[in-house]
Amino acid sequence: MAVSGLNQGSRIIVVRATNPNNASLYSERQKTVIYYEPFTVQADAIVGNWLGTTLGKNFNFSIARSPIYFRYDIEGKLDIQFEGVGLVRDIDLLGVLNNNGTISASLSKSYNGFSISGKFDGHFKTTGTGEGSYSAKAEKSGWPKISFKEKWTAVKLP
Repeated sequence: MAVSGLNQGSRIIVVRATNPNNASLYSERQKTVIYYEPFTVQADAIVGNWLGTTLGKNFNFSIARSPIYFRYDIEGKLDIQFEGVGLVRDIDLLGVLNNNGTISASLSKSYNGFSISGKFDGHFKTTGTGEGSYSAKAEKSGWPKISFKEKWTAVKLP
């Protein structure tokens, strides 16, 4: 299925597949599609400093135009409380905002023999909000792997 003719902004698309022999058997999926033309006034509304929140803790990050054409870069720091390890501060958050509004970013840090890595996903709206989830794992030689998954929200700072 292709989606075409979208105006800039976000749209909710609902797809419903019904069994032709029994209308009561169906499957329905909903997807939010975000579309904007990079480097327009509307798209550039996401550029700037943002305040994210997860598990009641705030984290800061910025979104800037990338030197790579039609791309926005994301950079920030995140603190995560790992069970058995404690609070790990200043985990690097680096990635890009794709031209469909989704995020492709990673989390990473190495310290005291620990290696922390993860994914940071979600989307931003040109209205100044964002949301998504992230997952991370902490590894140290001789220790069991510790993993973590949580949601985040964000607002653009004035």
